[in-house]
Order: sequence, then structure tokens, then C-alpha cells
Amino acid sequence: MHEVAAAAGAGVASIYRIFPSKHELWAAIVIRRVEEMAAAFDQAYERPGTRWDALVEVVSRHVAQQSPEPFFMEARAVVEDRPEVAAAIARAVTAQGRLLDAARAEGRLRPDATPEDLRLLFAAARAARRVDPDAVPRMLELVFDALDTRRGAADG
Repeated sequence: MHEVAAAAGAGVASIYRIFPSKHELWAAIVIRRVEEMAAAFDQAYERPGTRWDALVEVVSRHVAQQSPEPFFMEARAVVEDRPEVAAAIARAVTAQGRLLDAARAEGRLRPDATPEDLRLLFAAARAARRVDPDAVPRMLELVFDALDTRRGAADG
């Protein structure tokens, strides 16, 4: 909380008035990030073009913006059982699933791809960034090739 207060230019007491515990702060951070992701997937679903292109774009943008640090996933694991966090996660999973279903309906996305696969992809991208930040685009290319039914059909 001291680091948060310093970064915010506020006193520790001010931070505790807003967030009575670090878990309250973590929950607020997780909810905000998960809701941003849900909104991004909803916007991708609505954008012109193919749903496959929308999926590639939104996933690529998320990976480019994510931190290599494991804080978010660690915080999520601690607070995901809170009803407000669980509700935000459910909204994000629904938004991801809708875009995945639409890309699958176009015939581009493999039939067994799920929102959990996206979570694994994001974790893999974070790990790849720690190993070699310049290799993240290559990792994404390999993942998209594995998810794309047209690539798999053309190559195999």
C-alpha cells in the first residue's frame, strides 16, 4: 500500500480510506482490467470485417499492452472468488466466447477453441516476453496458425 500511495502521490491513509485492504485494491484492479477486456472483445465483435480478423486484432492488441509481470494473474487468483470479480470475469468470458463463436461460424477458428485457450495464450505471451520480448510476435503467429482452420488445412 505504501508503493501505491507513493505512485498516486497520496498518503497511505488516503489509500486505505478508499481501499480498506490490499485485497480490496486488487479486486478493483482485476475488475477494471477484466471489464476493459470484455469491452475490447465486444468492440471487436462489432467492428467491420471478418470476426477472425477482429479476433486476431483484439488478441494482438491485448498481448502488446500486457505487462510481463505476473501481478495481474496472481491478484486474480487471490480475489476471483469475490462475487463482483466473478461477475466481471463472467462478462469477459461471455464477450470472448461470442467472438470465438462468430469466428468459428466463419469457418476460420478451430472448433474446440475456448476462452480458456485465450487465457493460456495470454499467459504464454507474458512468459515469452520475459524470455525474449522480440519473440512475442513469432509466438502469436504460431498460435494463430494453430487456431486457424485454413492454415491447418492448407499445411496438413
